[in-house]
Amino acid sequence: INAEYMGDPLLQKQIFKEGGTMSITIGDSTVEYNEHFRFYMTTKLPRPHFRPEASVKVTLVNFAITPTGLQDQLLQKVVQFEERELEERKMKFVQQGAVNKAKLKHIEDEILKLLSSGTNLLEDEEVINTLDSSKKIADEIAAKQSEIESSQKICDKTRTKFVPVAVRAAALFFVISELANIDPMYSALI
Repeated sequence: INAEYMGDPLLQKQIFKEGGTMSITIGDSTVEYNEHFRFYMTTKLPRPHFRPEASVKVTLVNFAITPTGLQDQLLQKVVQFEERELEERKMKFVQQGAVNKAKLKHIEDEILKLLSSGTNLLEDEEVINTLDSSKKIADEIAAKQSEIESSQKICDKTRTKFVPVAVRAAALFFVISELANIDPMYSALI
């Protein structure tokens, strides 16, 4: 059975009404068609080839890696191998920054809740205490964030030493992946 032939009614949306419901025939079966149905096909082939009449009926999405994306991934791997503590510190900084932003968001939400309560702000002890503690926490977080940012700059400066390695490794990957275009013998390298 030719899979392309079986999928053709789907690709051409050969929908018809049968018994008051929308239907479609696939192979020998007629099934109910849902207008929200989406048909996705995947392949492990690096460069799939479709007949022209099939390729005009589909949208081809290439999820292959980009040179910049590969360079970023390789940079992370190289720094992890060469400077493990540095990469661990950078990841810790990223996580701490996210925690700090979440704390600030929580504080802002708490303040907005108190302000919208409709009570007299100058007479409500809870509001005054909350604002006071929020200010202290926000100042602590701001100090931590500036410390994190200065430390991240040092980490990033050290990481830049390894950028040429990542660039060359990415270029090598793409050169090797294109060797299959020269001779099919090279397709086993990837």
